[in-house]
Amino acid sequence: MKLVLKNSKLIAFFLMAIIYVGCSEDVVELPKMTAGFTYTLNENKGTVEFINISENATTYSWDFGDEIPVVPASTSLEVNPIKSYMNGTYTVILKAMNAAGAISYFEDIIVINMPLPLGLPMTFDNDNVNYSATAFDGVAYEVVENPAPGGSNDVASMVASITNSGAAYEGLFFELQTVIDLTTNNTIRMNFWSDAAVSILLKLEQGTAFKEVPVNHTGSGWEELQFTFTTSASYSKLVVFVDPTGTKGGTFYMDDIVQVSLGDAPVITLIGDASIRLAQGDPYTEQGATASDTEDGDVTSTIVIGGDTVDTNTLGTYAVTYMVIDSDGNTTVTARNVQVIAPGVCDVDEAQSVSAADLNVTMASAVTIIEDGATFQIIDNPDFDNAINTSCKVGKVTKQGVAAWDNIQLNLNAKLDFNSNSGLKIKVWSARPNTAVLIKLEEIGNQGNSKEIGTMTTSVTSGWEELTYAVGSGESNKFNKVVIFFDLNANNTSTYYFDDLKLYGDGSGTGTGGGGNTIGGGDGCAGTTTCPAAPAGELLFNGNFEACDCDWQLLDAVGSTISTSINNGGSKSGQIQGRAGVAVGLKQERLGVGTIQPNTTYTVTYDIKASGAFGEGGVFKAFTFSEPAEGTNSGATLHTLTAATTSMSSNWERKSYEFTTPAGAAQVAGGLSFLIEIVNSTANATINIDNVVLKIK
Repeated sequence: MKLVLKNSKLIAFFLMAIIYVGCSEDVVELPKMTAGFTYTLNENKGTVEFINISENATTYSWDFGDEIPVVPASTSLEVNPIKSYMNGTYTVILKAMNAAGAISYFEDIIVINMPLPLGLPMTFDNDNVNYSATAFDGVAYEVVENPAPGGSNDVASMVASITNSGAAYEGLFFELQTVIDLTTNNTIRMNFWSDAAVSILLKLEQGTAFKEVPVNHTGSGWEELQFTFTTSASYSKLVVFVDPTGTKGGTFYMDDIVQVSLGDAPVITLIGDASIRLAQGDPYTEQGATASDTEDGDVTSTIVIGGDTVDTNTLGTYAVTYMVIDSDGNTTVTARNVQVIAPGVCDVDEAQSVSAADLNVTMASAVTIIEDGATFQIIDNPDFDNAINTSCKVGKVTKQGVAAWDNIQLNLNAKLDFNSNSGLKIKVWSARPNTAVLIKLEEIGNQGNSKEIGTMTTSVTSGWEELTYAVGSGESNKFNKVVIFFDLNANNTSTYYFDDLKLYGDGSGTGTGGGGNTIGGGDGCAGTTTCPAAPAGELLFNGNFEACDCDWQLLDAVGSTISTSINNGGSKSGQIQGRAGVAVGLKQERLGVGTIQPNTTYTVTYDIKASGAFGEGGVFKAFTFSEPAEGTNSGATLHTLTAATTSMSSNWERKSYEFTTPAGAAQVAGGLSFLIEIVNSTANATINIDNVVLKIK
C-alpha cells in the first residue's frame, strides 16, 4: 500500500506542475518502471500460474517460450496469465510498458518435469516415467544401459534386463496406468535380445478375459518381435515370460514396446493366386498377417489354419492352408505355397552430407536428428531387394502418439539454395496405405519464418518409393531446418522408414512456394514464370494453371500433372488420372490467412471435364477446409462440395458450390484450403479442371 500512495503523490505532483507551470521547460520524471514476475508450478499437471510483480507498468505482453504452440496460446496480454506446458525447458519473457511508451523486459527459465503415466509405448528412456515391474518366481528385473547395441536396436539407450533363475513360468508384469486398447491396434511390437533361441510369451490381463501370444526368438541378438492378438478388448496388465514352460536361465533384454495396427505388421505379398514369396530370414507372421493381393489390390487378413510349418531360414516351398478375409469381410479358405527364396545383397550407402550446399542424408553415418514426438534411429534396411532403394542403412521413425504434429527435424549449417537446386527428394517406406508425407522448411530460432513445400501421398504400400518436392527460387537463402511429418494429424504410434533426403536439380526445373517465386522446366513450363498473386476479390492463386504448378500441390507423383494440351481458355489445365486403390489429387492450402471470416458464406466455381470411365468403386471428390492456425491442436473443418460423383460429362461444364465457415474465429485463423481428387478409379479415367475461383459470396 505504501507503494501505491507513493505513486499517487508523484502523479498528483506531475499534474500540478502541468497546470501551474504551463509551457515551462521544467522536466518531470515519471516513476521508474521495471518488469518482473514470479510463478507457482503444479508439478503433476504442468500448469504454471504467473504472478506479475512489475512496477509502474500499464500493459503487458507475455511470450511463454513454446517452440510449437499449444493450447492455451504461446502469448498473452493478461496481467497474471495461467499456462499449461508439456515437459521441457522454456524461457518466458515478460514485456512491460507504461503510458509514455517506456519498455522493460524480464525473463526466467521454467523447467517442467511432470511424472508421466506408465503405458505403451514403453522405451525405458523417459526419466519422467516409473518403469517399475513386479518380478515373480525367481526373475530379477532392472533398467540398464543397452549392453549390446546392434540388430534391431543399435542405439545406446536404456533397456529392461530380465534374468531367469531357471524355473518354469517365472516372469514379470507391468501394472499400466494407460490401458492397452486393442480395438484398432491389435499388435504389440518389441525389440528383444537373446543369445540363444527362446520363446517369449506376452500375456494381457485385467480385461474381459486374458489373452496370450507366444513368439519365437532365433537367438541372434536384438530382434524385432510382433505379438498379434485376436481380440478388441482393453487390458491394464502386461505380463512377460521368457521360456515360459522350460527352465532356461540367463539374462535377456527388451526395449521399445509399442502398440501398432495390423497394417504395420510384416506384409506378405500373394503372388497371383498360388504362393507367398519371402526372402530368406524375412519375418513371417502366421497369425493375423496382412496380405496385398497383386491381382485385385485387395488388402486382406490371413490366418493359417493348416499345412506345413514355415521356416524362413530354410530355402524351399511350404504348402499352407489359409483362411483369407478380404477387405469387404468375405471369408474363404484357400491353399497357398510359401516360397522362401535367397535374399539379395544390399548396396553400401553413398557418403552422407548434412551440409546445406550438397544435402544428401544417406544414413551411411550417424546424423543428429531432433525428435519432436517421434523417435529416430538408423537401422538395417528391412526391404532392400527392390529397384528403388537397395542401400544397407535407412532411417526409422516411430511416432509416439504425443500429438498430431509428431515429427523429426534436421538442422543444417547454412540456408538452402534453390537458385542452384530445384527442390528436395526423399525415399519413404510405409505399411500404411496412402501415407501423407509433409516436408516443411524453417529458419532455426525463427519458427515464424517457415514454408510447407508440399504434402505427397504414398502410392506404394509396404514398399519403397521416391517423393519429389519442387521448391521455387524465391525460397532461396531463407531456411536452414528441414522438418518431416508422417501422417500429420494422425495421432498414432506407427513406424515409417526414409532414406536419401537430398537436393536435386540445377534450379531450372518447376518449383512452388508462393507469390513471387520463379519456376520453369518441362511440361510446357520452360522459361521464367512468376507465380501470380490471387486476382482481386479472390483467394485462390493460379486458378487457370497458366503458371504451371505455382502454388498447386500435385498430390501424386504419377497421376497429378499440369496438362499443356487440354484447357478451357488459355493453354493449360490441372489434370488428375485415376489409379486403383489410390487418391490422386490437386490442392492449394491455407489461402487468405488472416482475412477469412467466421460464419460467412464463400463460393467455389470451376470448369471440369472427364474422359474414360471411373470404374467400379471409383469416385470424384471436391472439398474445402476451414483451417485453424498452424501448430494448434484443433483439426480443420471439412466442407464437402461433392464426395460421391461416379461419372461426369466429357465436355467442359461450369460447377458452382457454396459453403459456410464455422462460427469460431480460431477455426478459420489458418485460412481456407481447396482439394479435388479421384479415389480408387481405373487408370482410364482422367479429369481436367480449369478456371478455379474461390471467393466470398
